[in-house]
Amino acid sequence: MTQQDTDHAVEGEVSPTVSCSTDGVQALCKSSQLVEGGKGLRFVVSAFQGKYSAFVVRHRSGLSAFLNICAHMDLELDWVAGRFFDSEGHHLICSTHGALYDPVSGLCVKGPCRGAYLKPVAVRESSDQVFLADPSFVLMSIEL
Repeated sequence: MTQQDTDHAVEGEVSPTVSCSTDGVQALCKSSQLVEGGKGLRFVVSAFQGKYSAFVVRHRSGLSAFLNICAHMDLELDWVAGRFFDSEGHHLICSTHGALYDPVSGLCVKGPCRGAYLKPVAVRESSDQVFLADPSFVLMSIEL
């Protein structure tokens, strides 16, 4: 990742108590907080000596999480904090270019970055909780 990638920390971030489960995954939110095609949860992770804004959303096939960086330019996707889906709730959309991404794979299906992918972040859902389950990242904070 580039130095530009390290500039995606969320301003005014709120850091609730970040806790790990016994298997090292970190809780992000209750499952019920994420509605299919609705608002996503923004959070900040650290890796490679930098901080990165990330998000998790619920879609027709389950949950997906990505770094909050457009595949076309070094910009955050959401047009309002936590709003990642288009008006139909089918695709993730870049607020700057209108690029559309498949919410399952992160593949850009329309726009200037067609064929490129968002950078995935592994999450899992268990016992009505959503967890960061990516050993490449450490959870720093969650935006409420």
